[in-house]
Amino acid sequence: MVTPEETNSPPSPTSYAMSSKIMLSAIAILIFVVLLMVFLHLYARCYLLRARRRHILHRNRRATVVFFTADDPSTVIPTRGLDPAVLKSLPVFTFSDATHKDHPIECAVCLSEFEETESGRVLPG
Repeated sequence: MVTPEETNSPPSPTSYAMSSKIMLSAIAILIFVVLLMVFLHLYARCYLLRARRRHILHRNRRATVVFFTADDPSTVIPTRGLDPAVLKSLPVFTFSDATHKDHPIECAVCLSEFEETESGRVLPG
């Protein structure tokens, strides 16, 4: 049994030494965590600024448009659209509800359904 005289006795020097080591360890860990957070904050800030600069440079690079003009328009070969000979070779049909009762047909270009007496071209494949 513990007597009241033992509970009122001052702590021993070894307990002071142990509690000071614990306190010193806690302070060192706390300083390390704070320094780690500051480092991560600066790294993230630097990375985001660099990414923003890259995005702005990339956006400006994309906005550059180059025009080519030829002196003689007959020498310019049109590169847009399908060759007119190929376009004329595609079969043309006229849509009718009588011929397509079971399921409506959609236009592959504009993605809308055909209406009565509307004409369209049959694409291969």
